[in-house]
Amino acid sequence: MEKIVFKNSDNLTLVGVLHRAVVSEAPKAVIIAHGFTSNKDKGRHRKLAVALAESGIAAFRIDFGGSGESGERGITLKAQVDDLRSAVSWLEQKGFVDIGVLGESLGGITAL
Repeated sequence: MEKIVFKNSDNLTLVGVLHRAVVSEAPKAVIIAHGFTSNKDKGRHRKLAVALAESGIAAFRIDFGGSGESGERGITLKAQVDDLRSAVSWLEQKGFVDIGVLGESLGGITAL
C-alpha cells in the first residue's frame, strides 16, 4: 500500500492509495471512485482494494477534489471527470495497461 500524490489538469493536488499486485503479465488496475459523501478511506473501499490486489489486480483508491485528503474545491461532475482522467493518466505513466473503474453513487456516474 502506497500513498500517491498527483495533480489534475487544474494543478489541484489529488491523493490516492495504490495497492500493488504481484503479476507476471502486463499490469492491470482498477480505480475505486467514491460517492458524494464518501472518500477513499471508507472500509468497503479498503477491503475491495485488498481483495483486488490479492487477485492480481492493482487497486487505486482516490479522493476526488473537495473530498478526503485532496485539495479543496467545489464538487461537480465535470471536475470529477477531470480528476478521474488524471488518475488514469498517472496509472498509464506508471506502466499499467488494462485500467478499469469501479464507482459508487456520484463516483459511478463519473465513471460512466
